[in-house]
Amino acid sequence: MGVFPWVPFGTSAEYNCIPAYYDTPTLVLGLVACALYFIAIFLFKNFKAQKILVNFGLLFNFATGAMVAYLNLAADTNGFSMFWAVGCYLLVAAFILGYWAKRRIIKDERLLRSYDRLR
Repeated sequence: MGVFPWVPFGTSAEYNCIPAYYDTPTLVLGLVACALYFIAIFLFKNFKAQKILVNFGLLFNFATGAMVAYLNLAADTNGFSMFWAVGCYLLVAAFILGYWAKRRIIKDERLLRSYDRLR
């Protein structure tokens, strides 16, 4: 997610590449999602806060994808066609990895609770 703002999310006939920093809302949403995921890494001792940050990261990641999809669809209706590029696939990969991280956090929390019961 950290490289998304600098990777093109679309190409068109007029522009060779369209990176996320051309559109400020997309850039802000992407950077907020990246920051939330990064902060969640260091909260490994606080599972509740970590899960909340990952959930908000997933929300911002989904909002970034929705914004990119809207921009691509709006470009198609305004007279020039826009094609999906590498950045769109990075958004999908970031969403999948964020969801996977959330599942692993829950699994680690259950594992630690089971060890506490054994003591």
